[in-house]
Amino acid sequence: MFGWLRRVFEKPEPERVVFDEDEIVRYCGDEVIEKIDWESITEISVLTTDDGPWSEDAFIVLCNPETEQGCVVPNGADGTEDLVSRLCEIPGFDEKTFIKAMGCTSNNRFLCWSKSAAT
Repeated sequence: MFGWLRRVFEKPEPERVVFDEDEIVRYCGDEVIEKIDWESITEISVLTTDDGPWSEDAFIVLCNPETEQGCVVPNGADGTEDLVSRLCEIPGFDEKTFIKAMGCTSNNRFLCWSKSAAT
């Protein structure tokens, strides 16, 4: 009778990010949302919005704009801390820019690494 009310209070499936030496995969529940191979990534940035604090407002963007491949990881996704630790190991990854991005509360994009700048 009140099935609609239960749906209002149900928590959405948690998002998570999983990676290995070959690829990064973002899941919602058991469903793969998107993935990208490490070798395909040409840019790593943080996209921030002014939607916080009640909505997700920071996203890690791993992409290759030329091929339109990418993986956008919400900062609150399970596994994000491990991913950030791995990203910090990439030669040329700008940790200062990443930290600045995490403190941003407006709509912005922070480029933390570019393959062209790293080579």
